[in-house]
Amino acid sequence: MHNLTEKELAEMANFSSYEEYKFMKLLSLKAQLAETDYKAIKFAEGWISAEEYAPIKAERQEIRAKINELEVMW
Repeated sequence: MHNLTEKELAEMANFSSYEEYKFMKLLSLKAQLAETDYKAIKFAEGWISAEEYAPIKAERQEIRAKINELEVMW
């Protein structure tokens, strides 16, 4: 188990086990990533500029890092 933040500890209180928490957290993070897929596609197709996409890209990178961390712990 990694060092949990206060927010994660509070979220975890809603689940019966750490494994259940990780599973649900992974589902949530993957859903967040999927919600921005269309923006990534718009950028790739040239519909939005690099400046417009920069905060979305940073958000997606942060989400992916969290997903990778949880998957390594799985």
